[in-house]
Amino acid sequence: MGKISYDDFIAKDQWSPNSPNLNPLDYHVWDAMLQTFHKLQSRPKTIPELKNALQQIWDDLSQTTINKAINDFRKCLNGCLIWHNFIKVAAN
Repeated sequence: MGKISYDDFIAKDQWSPNSPNLNPLDYHVWDAMLQTFHKLQSRPKTIPELKNALQQIWDDLSQTTINKAINDFRKCLNGCLIWHNFIKVAAN
């Protein structure tokens, strides 16, 4: 599978990592990872085991899951832009 680049999606200096509305990982990717984690046959007992388990879950995430997070994020961004424009117009 070829690597997909989203470099033109949003510049890293324009990213808002502390906004729950603008962080797709909070809603989709972490949820998918958590669901997989709960299905593990044996739970990690140490921090290194936990790190290894999470890394394996991350490595095994499907491209479909990642694409869904990106597509849903685009919808969220559009909603934020619409709200921002509404507030801007209402303030004038």
